[in-house]
Amino acid sequence: MLRRSPEKSLTLFQIADDWSREIQPARSLDELLNELVKAWWRGELDAGSGPTRLKLLRALFKTSRAEIPFWVKGEDPPQTSWELPDGGVEVLIVPVLPIPSSEPEAWAVEECAAAYDAIAEHWRDSCFDLISPLVTGGISLFEPAFAQWIAACGHTPPEFWRRPQSHSLSPDPPPAPAFAVGSNVSTPPKLSPRKRGPVPATLQRVKNGMYGEVRSGKMNIEQLMSLPEDSLAAQFSVSRDTIRRAKNAILSEIVEDRNPD
Repeated sequence: MLRRSPEKSLTLFQIADDWSREIQPARSLDELLNELVKAWWRGELDAGSGPTRLKLLRALFKTSRAEIPFWVKGEDPPQTSWELPDGGVEVLIVPVLPIPSSEPEAWAVEECAAAYDAIAEHWRDSCFDLISPLVTGGISLFEPAFAQWIAACGHTPPEFWRRPQSHSLSPDPPPAPAFAVGSNVSTPPKLSPRKRGPVPATLQRVKNGMYGEVRSGKMNIEQLMSLPEDSLAAQFSVSRDTIRRAKNAILSEIVEDRNPD
């Protein structure tokens, strides 16, 4: 079994992937990843690195108010149902996120606990697709935090992230043989450093184009993020995957702005 070094942090996706290979009864990667993400939003997992819950909530407020109703405490709740002419009722099935005020820079971590819980409860909702890569691939844990959560949940500790018991008793590896200069033993060839791949110019071009739309005043960030991927792909003559990556990159830059929390 492939063991991960206990000193190395792993993303939530990596943890779910490795854990799904050994957990009994068997559970899928998606099921375990969903459980980890929900636990992180509830504050049960201490992340080693990545954006904070507060930063991601601020990013959602800035970019997704068209899809997600935010409720400022003390004000009337947002409307989520409407009576139809035929007597029926139309209900908007989306999470309502309670927030302290309409000024996200003034929010404090503890004031947003109800919003974090609501996101955890409705995490599979499509309105969170935009920030999903930042959570599953950007949040990382160290082994002690994961082990503490595993114990609290009553799960059997997995093996993939545990130091083998024989680790401290294993002898040191034998030294590598020396290569004698001038003898019949040939000197090993020098290894040249691996060259980096080309800069993703297409992705950068799309990002610059998107930012240009905002700077020109044609739309704001919220409107940009809500545009269908198909229409943006046609506008910039790229694939939907490139559009999705550009949106995620822009959102990531918004998350990593000057917010101190």
